[in-house]
Amino acid sequence: MSAWLPRSHGSWRTVMAFAVAALLSIAAGQAAGQAGAPAGDDAAAPITGPNAGSGPLAAGAERFLGSTLSARYDPLFTNYWNQVTPEDAGKWLSVEAQRGVFTWAVLDVIFDIARANGLTLKQHTFVWGQQEPRWVAGLPPEEQREAVELWIGSFAERYPDVELVDVVNEPLHAPPSYAAAIGGDGDTGWDWVVWSFERAREALPDAELLINEYNILCCAANRARYAELVALLQERDLIDGIGVQAHGLERIDPEV
Repeated sequence: MSAWLPRSHGSWRTVMAFAVAALLSIAAGQAAGQAGAPAGDDAAAPITGPNAGSGPLAAGAERFLGSTLSARYDPLFTNYWNQVTPEDAGKWLSVEAQRGVFTWAVLDVIFDIARANGLTLKQHTFVWGQQEPRWVAGLPPEEQREAVELWIGSFAERYPDVELVDVVNEPLHAPPSYAAAIGGDGDTGWDWVVWSFERAREALPDAELLINEYNILCCAANRARYAELVALLQERDLIDGIGVQAHGLERIDPEV
């Protein structure tokens, strides 16, 4: 779940407050607008089913309610959800398992479904230590950096109308093998994350850029580190929203 914020938003305390509010809400975050390009001749037809026409659960609300899609999807998806995130198809390993060979087929289908049905689409994810291509770790640092830039740029060229992007996923728990090649800790302690957001902002200037992490609400030390990182990105106008996975949410005191 994520909280979407204006790019000029205030302090990290406000940022974290938005994240808590989003987690306690029925929706995943504030709607970021309608899907970009209209469906073309090759786009997937609208999904239909016995309950078609009843509308998503969050239809007409200020927040959207979304879920994931994979290569095999329930034909009733749009009866319930008005936002979609590719389950695995948007991860680097799924797209470029073999270096230089980009496989977009499943992601194309998901984008076509989103466009045909007016769903807000979120890309998940660009930089993540899990589900990265296995060949990346063995490259020299300069080639690792070039490979990440090519991955982000190739995605942006193919899907320039994507509305939301999880730029970095789980930076506290799963940094990528190539973190040192894209800045490492550096002067900020998080230069590799800053670099990732800079590349994403350049490639997709109109998209809302997000970060995502788990065990935030339950763990004070994680909250402090995450808030520090978010503040660094805010200072550079690189982040539009933060995601907080609901691990352990059942243990959270709503008054905290």
